[in-house]
Amino acid sequence: MQGAPEFSLVVSEDDGTSVVSVKGELDIFTAPRLSNALAGLVDAGQDVVVALGETAFMESTGIAVLAQTHFALEQRGGHLTIDAPRDNVFKVLELSGLTGIITITHPPSARPQR
Repeated sequence: MQGAPEFSLVVSEDDGTSVVSVKGELDIFTAPRLSNALAGLVDAGQDVVVALGETAFMESTGIAVLAQTHFALEQRGGHLTIDAPRDNVFKVLELSGLTGIITITHPPSARPQR
């Protein structure tokens, strides 16, 4: 039996937008790392994309980090976008109501099915 994928995040820049790529499980143990990375980007007040295509799992702590980041960026004139969440992560985003307030690019329904 395999263990959970190792958590990692990579911050890069794409044409003035910060991109945070999250890999692994986003939970109570790993969400503080994402929160810390996003806090510095919020202070800069620029647009941020959180890429969740390699995020295997997300629970309420991850939802809280994304919601807080969205509102903090909004206050500074920035914008948060979530990119390519997997089906199970997208469902969590839907259930939390975040799909109604945060832009989601490349949702599962927009990607070709395998």
